Amino acid sequence: MERQTTTHQKLLRAFLTVVTAAGLLLWLVAAASVSLDFTLRDQLIFLGLVPLVVSASLFPNIFPIPSGLKLTHEKVIFTPSDSIVLLVACWYGTAPAIFIAGLEGFLSSRRAVRRVSSNIFSFGMMSVVSALSSAALGAVLRYVFDDAARGSRHSFPAAAVALLAANLVHIVTNTGLVSTFFALRKGDAVMRQWKKNFMWAVPNFLPTSAVASMLYITLQYNALVSFIIGAPILVGLYLGHRQYRNSVQERLDAIERAQQERIHMMDKAHRETIEALAVAINAKDEVTHEHVLRVQVYAAGVARLFGCTEADVEALRAGALLHDIGKIAVPDYILNKPGKLTADEFEKMNRATRSR
Repeated sequence: MERQTTTHQKLLRAFLTVVTAAGLLLWLVAAASVSLDFTLRDQLIFLGLVPLVVSASLFPNIFPIPSGLKLTHEKVIFTPSDSIVLLVACWYGTAPAIFIAGLEGFLSSRRAVRRVSSNIFSFGMMSVVSALSSAALGAVLRYVFDDAARGSRHSFPAAAVALLAANLVHIVTNTGLVSTFFALRKGDAVMRQWKKNFMWAVPNFLPTSAVASMLYITLQYNALVSFIIGAPILVGLYLGHRQYRNSVQERLDAIERAQQERIHMMDKAHRETIEALAVAINAKDEVTHEHVLRVQVYAAGVARLFGCTEADVEALRAGALLHDIGKIAVPDYILNKPGKLTADEFEKMNRATRSR
C-alpha cells in the first residue's frame, strides 16, 4: 500500500511538472508571437484586456465538489472570463488568447492561494486549455468553413459553431486535467473522478460559447455597443450560476439535516434503551441501589478532567450504565443475599458476569 502511494505521488509530481512546463512554453511562444506579429495598437488592446478578464474573474461562483450527499473541500470555480478569452481567440487568434488566459490563470490563483507552485500550475494549465480550445476554434473555421480570416470577417454561423467547438474542448481539457490531478492524488481512476466530481458541472460551462458569440456580434459595431449589450449578458451568466449553486447547496443542506435528524432519533432511542436497562438493574439490586448512576457520574467527571472529547464522555456514560448489566441474569435471592455466598451461588454469579 505504501509503495502504491509513493508511485501515485511520483506520478502526480510528474503530471504537475509536465502541465506547468507545457503551459509555460506555450505562453512564451504566444508572448513572442504577440510582440512580433501584431501592431502596437493590438498589443495595447491585449494588455488592456488582461485587467478586464481579471476583473471578470473577481465575480466567481464557487461550487464545492459534492461527494455522495456531502460537499468536499475541493471547489470548482465559474467566472465570465472564459467567454472573453474565447472571444479574443475568435477575433485575434490563438496567441493572444493564450497570452491573456495564462496571466488570468496566474493572477486568479494568486488571489485565492498564496502558494507559488499552485499559482504557476494554474498559469500553465490555463495556457494549455486555452491553446487547445483556440486550436479547435481555428480548425473549425479553417477546415469546416474554409475561413482563415481574423476580426469581424467571420460569418456569424461560422463563429458560433467554432466558439461552441472551442468551448467543448475547453470543458473537456479543463475538467480532464483537474480530474487527473485528483485521481493521482487519491489513487483513483481518472474517469471515475470525472464522473463523480465534474460530470454535474458540464452544463454550467455550456453557456460560455453562447455569451462569446453574442459578444462577437456586438463587437462588430464598436466597443461601446459591445459593453452595453455584453455587460448584462455576463451579469446574467453570473447570476444564473449563483442561483444554481445556491439551489444545489440548499438541497444538500436539506438532505444533511434529514440525515442528522435520523441519527439524532436513533441515538435517542439507543440512549433510552440503555437507560431502561440501567433502571432494571437498579430495581433488581436492593443492596447497591443507584450504584450504576453514581459510576456514570464519576466516569464522566474523570473523563472531562483528562480532556476527553464530548463523544468519548458520552460513550463512557453509556458504558457506565451497562457495566453491571450481568446482574439482570443473577437470581434475586443471590443478588440481595445479606450473607456470604455459597460455592454454587458464587459460580452462578461468575457465569452471569462472564455472559455480559
